[in-house]
Amino acid sequence: MEDKVFGLLEKMYSEMQTGFEEVRGEIRGVKDEIREVKQDVVRIENKMDNHLKALYDSYK
Repeated sequence: MEDKVFGLLEKMYSEMQTGFEEVRGEIRGVKDEIREVKQDVVRIENKMDNHLKALYDSYK
């Protein structure tokens, strides 16, 4: 009986570790995507800033 319980616990632990590795991989992917979005936002902000400066310069 103890061997069956131990075997079951061992199998559950192994499956959980595999699941955790998959989740960690997905989290890394999401972090990379967030980093790319942040770079895009900064690029757009800089572009908009330049356009607004030109607009205000022509207004004066």
